[in-house]
Amino acid sequence: MYAAVSIGKIGDERGIKPLLNVLNDDDDVSRSAIDALGKMGDIAFKPLMELFNEDDDWYIRSKVVETLGNIGDSRVVGSLIDALSNKKKKDRNRFIRGRALEALSKIGDIRTVDVIKIALDDDILFVRQKAEEALERITLAESFKIIHFDDGEILFAYPINWDMKSVTEEKKIVKGVMGRK
Repeated sequence: MYAAVSIGKIGDERGIKPLLNVLNDDDDVSRSAIDALGKMGDIAFKPLMELFNEDDDWYIRSKVVETLGNIGDSRVVGSLIDALSNKKKKDRNRFIRGRALEALSKIGDIRTVDVIKIALDDDILFVRQKAEEALERITLAESFKIIHFDDGEILFAYPINWDMKSVTEEKKIVKGVMGRK
């Protein structure tokens, strides 16, 4: 487990194969290996995609989907959409469908809204809740737009349910809180 964490921190491509070899160890080791692959980012993207598309273990696949969402690479969007809506490829496992929705919300691609809306009618409450959260997150991100940025001044539009908490002149940091509609 500690070796997997270290390999992830180092981020060397040579560590990918050893990490893949321990995925069927106990839960702590496999989770650490998947997290390490996620920390490697782009160089581990292809092996993670292969795991998602080919592994039969729902636990590993759900962790992989979570990790791919954290990486945030839009190349995974098509596979995530298939896991949610494609009649031939729709995933039967509720946790994988829920994690796919979380991943889509982190990636934030507005083009996925229609698929997420379909998931609002899923038979499983967990999946419906994840769909609601994903839809809220993506539409919120879409509503936050920078209108003008010039010479240190910024003008931005933000959702009506977002309250300005403070603005720090020294560091030009805007802090806010998102409230429920």
